[in-house]
Amino acid sequence: MQELTDEDFMPFKKNSKIKTMNSTFLKKIFKSDLFLSDYKKYLDRFEELADLENDKKIQKCVTAITDLVEKRKNDKIKTYKRLPWTQQWLKETKELAYKLLTYSDDQDLKSEDSDNEKSEKNKVEDQCDNERRENSNDSDLLISTKKKGFSSETMSTP
Repeated sequence: MQELTDEDFMPFKKNSKIKTMNSTFLKKIFKSDLFLSDYKKYLDRFEELADLENDKKIQKCVTAITDLVEKRKNDKIKTYKRLPWTQQWLKETKELAYKLLTYSDDQDLKSEDSDNEKSEKNKVEDQCDNERRENSNDSDLLISTKKKGFSSETMSTP
């Protein structure tokens, strides 16, 4: 494995060869032993760190909304955007964080594992594509049902 320079960690600078955080960047950064070691330590504590961060967000949200209510700015509550993460978002974020490990070299120590890594990456890409399609289909269905005069109140789920 190779060690990376500071420039490798700053892909968005003007003179950087890598302008976006894409698969090329991820492959390069996950080749670093130091980065990979730190990333795995981070994953070991992910839930703890995410819960601590979310607790801070909850406290800030409560304080901000309480302040708005006390100042009788109830209309501003609707536009408050710094909400804490849902448990579902935290779960999905954790899953994605683990999937990023597929970019590390230690996933393909044997040549046959290289095929498994490609397969895993394809699975991740397929899953993302499926989720995009599902979200798109849900939006299309919602638009379609509204055009036909249906509403969520009149529709029942089987």
